[in-house]
Amino acid sequence: MGKRQRTPTPGEPAASTGKGRNKRFSLNRWGLLGLLVLSAALIVFFVSNVIAVNKLVDDIDARRGELEELERQNERLKAELVRLQSPDRVTAFARENLGMIQAPQAPNRLR
Repeated sequence: MGKRQRTPTPGEPAASTGKGRNKRFSLNRWGLLGLLVLSAALIVFFVSNVIAVNKLVDDIDARRGELEELERQNERLKAELVRLQSPDRVTAFARENLGMIQAPQAPNRLR
C-alpha cells in the first residue's frame, strides 16, 4: 500500500519541498524589506510635512503681529493727518510762519 498524504488543517501550514520554501521565504524577505523602506519613506514625508506646516504657522503668526503693528501705525498717522489739516492749525501756521493775516470779512464773489 502507498503512503497516503495527510491534508493540512485550516490553521496548519501546507507541507512544501525545501526548494520552493526557500524561494517563498526569499520573496517574503524582499517584500518585508520593501514594506520597511516604504514605511520609512512615508514617515519621513509625514515628519517633513509637519515641520513645514509648523514653519508656516509660525510665519502666519509673525505676519499677524506685523499686520497689527502696521494697523496701529496707520491709525496714528490718520490721527496726525487730521491734526495737521485742522483749520485752526493751518491758520496759526500761516500767521506765525508766513506772516499772513486773516481778512476781516470774506471776499466778495464777482459775477
